[in-house]
This record gives sequence, C-alpha cells and structure tokens, in this order.
Amino acid sequence: MAKYNGSVELISGITPANGQDFPLVAAHAVQVDDDGTRLDEALKNVSTDTKTPEDQGLGLAWLGWSNNIERGNGIENDAIMFSKHDIVGMQRLNLYSLADSRPRFTENTVKILKRAKELNPKLRTFEYLQSESGRTDFTYNGDHAHLNSDGSWEGSTADLSGCTRIYTYQQICDWLDYFKESGTDGVFFDDWGYDFAKEDICYQMGLSLNDYADKNAALNQKWIMLIEACHDRGLFLITNGDMPFSVGDWYTYLDENDIICLESCLISSVNYKDDFTWQAGQKKVYDYYANWYSNGKCKAKLWTLNYFPGDAEDYKEIILTYLCAMTLACGGGYVSMGTFKCIEKPAFVDLFSKGNQKTIKKIDDNIYQLKVNTHTLEVHQWKSLSGQVSKETASKNYYILDGKVFNNGFLTAPVVEQELSKRIDNVSERLDTVSDDNRKNAISYWRMSIDDWNASLTFSDYTNLIPVDPEIHNISGGTISIENNSDGTLDIVCTYKELSQGGIYLNVIRPSNYEELRQTGEGLEFGFSDVIFDMTEGSWTLPNGTVYEAKWLWSTPSFYIYTDIIPLDEAGVTDYKIDGIGSELGMATGHYKKSDKKIYTSYNIRVWFHAPDGQYFNGTVRFKNAYLIDLGEHSDEISKKWYTNIFPTNFNNSSAMTAKMTPSSKNGWKTYDFLVSHTNAWGWTKYKYTGDEVIALRGHTIELGCTLMEFSNGETGMGSSSNGWVNYAFGIGVNTDNPNTVRLYANTQDKSEVWDGEKICCLKYTIPNDATSLVIGFQSYGFATTVTVSLKDVYMYDLGEEVSIRGKDSTNASLRLCRINEEQEELTPSKMRNALYITEKGGMYCYDLKGVKVDIAGSIYIGAAKAGYTGSPEEFGNALYQLIQKIDL
Repeated sequence: MAKYNGSVELISGITPANGQDFPLVAAHAVQVDDDGTRLDEALKNVSTDTKTPEDQGLGLAWLGWSNNIERGNGIENDAIMFSKHDIVGMQRLNLYSLADSRPRFTENTVKILKRAKELNPKLRTFEYLQSESGRTDFTYNGDHAHLNSDGSWEGSTADLSGCTRIYTYQQICDWLDYFKESGTDGVFFDDWGYDFAKEDICYQMGLSLNDYADKNAALNQKWIMLIEACHDRGLFLITNGDMPFSVGDWYTYLDENDIICLESCLISSVNYKDDFTWQAGQKKVYDYYANWYSNGKCKAKLWTLNYFPGDAEDYKEIILTYLCAMTLACGGGYVSMGTFKCIEKPAFVDLFSKGNQKTIKKIDDNIYQLKVNTHTLEVHQWKSLSGQVSKETASKNYYILDGKVFNNGFLTAPVVEQELSKRIDNVSERLDTVSDDNRKNAISYWRMSIDDWNASLTFSDYTNLIPVDPEIHNISGGTISIENNSDGTLDIVCTYKELSQGGIYLNVIRPSNYEELRQTGEGLEFGFSDVIFDMTEGSWTLPNGTVYEAKWLWSTPSFYIYTDIIPLDEAGVTDYKIDGIGSELGMATGHYKKSDKKIYTSYNIRVWFHAPDGQYFNGTVRFKNAYLIDLGEHSDEISKKWYTNIFPTNFNNSSAMTAKMTPSSKNGWKTYDFLVSHTNAWGWTKYKYTGDEVIALRGHTIELGCTLMEFSNGETGMGSSSNGWVNYAFGIGVNTDNPNTVRLYANTQDKSEVWDGEKICCLKYTIPNDATSLVIGFQSYGFATTVTVSLKDVYMYDLGEEVSIRGKDSTNASLRLCRINEEQEELTPSKMRNALYITEKGGMYCYDLKGVKVDIAGSIYIGAAKAGYTGSPEEFGNALYQLIQKIDL
C-alpha cells in the first residue's frame, strides 16, 4: 500500500482523495490490451520504439538462373561479393522436372553461400519456381496448354504441346518442402498471373469450378494458397507478375519479409543482347509506395529488377547510381542490375538506411524527392529518357543530395559533369565548389550574357576612382600625390621632409561629387600591391610591405594607412587597418579593404605616422598599384532596370473559372490585364508549375503584384464575419494545390522594389528551398458567381534575375566558339548546341540551344528584306560580294 497523491480518475466518475491508502500493482500484473499484453511488455516496447531508428534501407539483389554461382575469384572472394547483397536468387530445378529429381547446387556454390551468410547473417537466398496454370504460347489442336481436369499431366494439352511443366498445388508444395529442407530461405514465383481461364486454375489447384464465379475469384484463392504454403514452411516469397491488386485481397496475406518484383522496371530487354531499353517504371514504384505500402495495405517491399547492357562496363557506375537513386527515392526496397551481376551500393544510399522520419514526394513523373531525418535526395530523370540505353542518355540523369549535384554516386567527390542542356552546361568538378545558386537552380532566368573572353577580372578592368576628381590634403613637411605608371596603374606617393609626425590624405569621394560617380551600391574596394619605404640615411624607416605598425592608435612610434568613409544618410566609419590580403581583383599578395554594399558620400584615404622620439621621416612612402573601384561596375547594373515578366499567360488547371488576359505595359515593361469570372462559387483557374520550373525558382525571391485589383461588389477578397468568411485567393501556393500560401487583396499596399518604391498592390516572397510543388492563380472560396475581379498591370518578377556582363562566373547562356574545317565538318558534324561556328573559308553559322542551325548570312538577308530589300537571296549575296570587292573599302 502507499499514500495516494494525485488527481487521476482511476475509475469512471471516482477520483481518490489525497492521503488515502492506495494499493500498488506490479506492472507485469496489468493487462493493457485484448491480446493479453502486460504493462511491462508495453513499456519495454515503447522504450525500444523511441530509440531504434526504422530501417529505411535499399537492399541489393543478385540474380542468376543457375545452380552454379561461382564468379571465378575463389570461394572467399566470391563469398565477400555475395555478402554485400541482401537477397541472392538461383535456379536448381529443371523446367520439365518434379521435386523428386532433387537437383543440387555445385559443391563450391554451397561453400560460397555458407561463407556469405557468415559474413552477412541477414543474407537471404531464394530459388526459381514457375507458377502458371496455363500457357498460350504452347497449343495442341487449337487449345492452349493446361492440365487435365483432374490435375494430371499425362495426355493433357500441356503434355502434348511440349510445354514446360505446369505444377499442381501439391507438386508446388513438394518443391517448397525441398527448398526448405536443403537450406533455401525463399521462392521466386515467376509468371505470377500467367493464368488464362478459371478452369486452368481450378485444375492446377484442385479447386471446385462451382465455388468460383470467375477467373479472378479462383486466381485470388490460388495466390492466397501459395502465400500461406510458403509462410507455413517459414519461406518468404517473391511474386513476379507486376501488381495485379484488382484481382482480389491476396496481397493482404503478404508480410514484411515478402517481395513484389517488377521485372524490366527501369531497364528492359527481350533478347538480353542488344535491345536494352529505358523504361518509366518509377511511376509504378512510387504508386505502390504511396497507395499501398505507406498506408499498410500491402506489407511486401518492392524490387526493381533491371537488365544491363554487356558493353556498358565503362559507365556501369552511372547506371547503377540511377537505378539505386530512383528506386530509393520512389520507395522501392530492392534493386538489381542484370543477371549474374554482383553490384555494390553507392555511398549515399547508407545515409537513408536508418531514420524515424521518412517522406517521399513526387514532384513530377521525372523528379522524386526522398527525405530521411536531415538528409534529402532528389532524383532528376532526363525528360527525354527513352529508347536504347547508352552512356550519353544515362549521363543526362542527375541527383541532388543535400544541395549537392552529382550523377555518379561512386566517386569520392562526385563529378558534376552532366550535359543538362537546358540547365547548367558545366558546373564544377567538385561538389564543394558549386555556387549556392547552381546547387538549388536547374534553370536561371538569364536573358543575356556578354562574354569578353576574359577568364577573370582584375582591378585594372574597373574604373579607378582615385584619379577621377581627388582633393589632396597636405601638411607642412608632408605631401601626398598620385603618380601614373606605364602599365596604366598608379601609385600613391607620400613625401616627407624631416617630419616627426602627421597625417595627409586624399579625399576621393565627397558630397560635391558622389552623385557624378554613379555608384552601384555594391560596395567599394580600396587596395594596393605593396608599400615601399625609400628614406634617406638617418631617417626612421620600416620594412617594405608594412601596412600597420602601432601598439595602439596614435602611439609612438606608429604608421598606418587607413580609410575614413561616410555612407549616404549614415554616420561616418573609420577603419584603421587595411587587413585584407590577396583580393580576387588585386595582386595575389596585395592588401585591400572592402566596404559594405552602400552608396558613399565621402571616401578618404589617409596615411598617418609618428616617428620615435627624436627621429623623423625623410624620404618617400609609395603605395604601389593603388586603386579604389566600384565592385558593382561589371555585375548586374542592367538587371535592376530590366526584368522579365514570368507571370503565366495561360492556366493549365481550371474549373468553373475563366481569366481573360489582355497584354498591357507599365513604364514600357510588359504586364497583363485580367478580367476573372467564375460560374461556381468554388471555382479556380491556376498554373501548376512543372518539376523543373519549381526547382528553377527555389530560393529565388519574387515580386508579384498589380497596379489595381478590384472586385465588382466592392469587397477586398478577405474573409470576415460580415460576409460569412467567404474569401478569394489571388496568389501563390507552395506544396499545395491552392494559391493561398501568400495572396494579394484589393487593399494590399506595399513598396515595390521593381517600381522604385512605388506603393502598389504587391508582395515579395522567397520560394522555399524545399518546395516540391508550386501553383499561381485565382481561386474563389464561396464568392457569388455574379462577382468579377479586374486586375491591371499584373506582373511577377524574379528579383534575382540578372544580365551578366563580363561576369567572373560563366552563365547558362555562354556562347561556345568553334573554329572548324568545312570538309571535315561535313563528314563528321559536331552540331554543338549554343555555339558559333567559323570555318577556314570565312563562313559563319550557329546552332541554338535546341540544336537548330541558324545561318548567319540568311539572318543578314532577312534583316535586309525587313529594311525594304526586294531582291532574291542570290542577288543579295552577289551585291554584298561586289560591295566587299570595292577598292575603297
């Protein structure tokens, strides 16, 4: 007994008073459910559930239809290879024999399997067994192959047609007993569903024809019998016949040890020689996971059984990466590649092997996303993946693991060298050097790229602001000046005449000239390559290269060069140390200081020194190759003044709502006017983005807006108690099919970044990096069908959109230059996309991003025709030739 202290209602309606005696009950004496589970058992399970991560792994399957699995590397090495698999399938039986034939494995096969299981106790073996009740590819006197009505073989159409053996239920059980007796763990039922008539099934399984209404009823019973026959013997089973769930409830009898095999799921073959073909089986894998496995309707795991070209050894890692990644991301449990083929898992698979949280999303038919705990894998199948398997087509698939792009999971630093013809031409050879934008972006909204053929920029490519309009501030005994060098650079020279201390400076930017310099706001960089002290004998001096020498500010002795700057509408900032070494734009060993991204109304370059007591400076201090540059000069100066309107002009998902669009413009930029009406109070019209489009916008900040949004009934679109909470969405939906993650109302007013701070109906929103679906459009939530919505100057701009001019990083629009020999090109056309071709004879043409040839001369003729030229192309060419031949040109 113990004193009760609490407020628990122990019996319905009765709560004991505190301080009363209360009997203690041992946990093992308390039953918690109808199955007799004790409380101590339940608590133990709870503890286990919270500590042990769920198995989310992908298993490897090996398949070889033989009784000999030797790979020729010796028993130990073969065993090691097989131990890396999770299931190993073999075939002992002869397709024409019964179990009493007792076929055996080779001696070395037995040894290899025994050792492989010692290395991997979880390894399971299975054997082949056909399950069909009839065959239409074998016939006798016009009838297909099947057993006699009593289940006998002799004299049946199966026997007389020369068909492979059709086993009765008892003969199948004989095989199962033999498999179990000889140490096999499971059975692979081939031709699961190769059944053509109710009669065939009943003859095979010993069932009464009158007990089953149709073929499906009999087939469902057959499959249940086979499943239970395996389970009764402790065998797992694999069904190979797609996913015929419409037949009946047979699949509910499968357990977590069983497997459903999808043969030729991602790569198929008929002759197993030269017809290996890409298949879109990932749709089935995902459908099974989403609609059958994840909700517990069927407990069996899925196996994608794929074939492999024998001549693909040089790119097998790329194919295996694809098979593993796609199977894993779609929810499959096992994967194989070809027959008699030992495979290994790419390293990334193990990241998803354990975890208490798992989500799988289908972005579209080609893109799937898997999340387990903190790791995310996205699989991007090339949209045009079809036809014959090849290295070229395999390399166009790619994957994003926690933000890093790769297409070969077996490389230690996966090489990001996929063609991605509409995305990234060549990102990097190492994942850790890929820029953030390229990691999250498959398609950027680049409009223009002007490449000046320079691999990178230096400070000399920028306008040096120091000599533009400097104000020089000297003192007695100390002067500061600018000296130009022969290579176009300049030095800042400080000259001292027996001066013990003092400060001199250049006032480069000041309130009277800062507007004329037209700063971009991207910040300024001041730098120089070296400091040279050239002092007379007896003068105090310092080692060359000294930038800062002081115990504290204004200490004796001291020397330093520093900056004094004032941002627009802000307090001034003094930085006493130029501590940057090796600027990307300056000399590798030079010194530099970058400012914040602001506009500056004052920028002073100051030099201070204080010689030791009784000493002085007498000579010069030279700051070599000095510069002050605007870091935004060659970046995106045009992009802030020119955006592409990416608001969709048509909607691909509509119901009882129409949006009539009229092209318009605002300040010369393209916009759209809309008149939206609906015939159902819950109608919608919206644009659902494709997977590639979603990924293109991840991490991008967009501005959505219009200059006017007006409801014909005078409301704003916002729900309230006065209107019965009916509302109207014009906005964007992320990871939902409704455009209401962010939305605009008629009374929304905000400052537009696009329209220079103008207050209009607009919003800014950053598309999340984990976005898997995206919609934009209109949706009514109860609004009367008499209400229409008028919108003026609708736009959506990507605020990160850029025109890159002489940018340091290459863009998606970089144009390749190809110098070719015309004759050789005719023999072996290269047809490089997005490339300008110049021949040795002076000809010029190009291929666009889609691989279409565009003739330069033809373009010139088209331009001339638009300008009024009426002659033929031949006449135009002749006139142009004559013009070129003129002596005075």
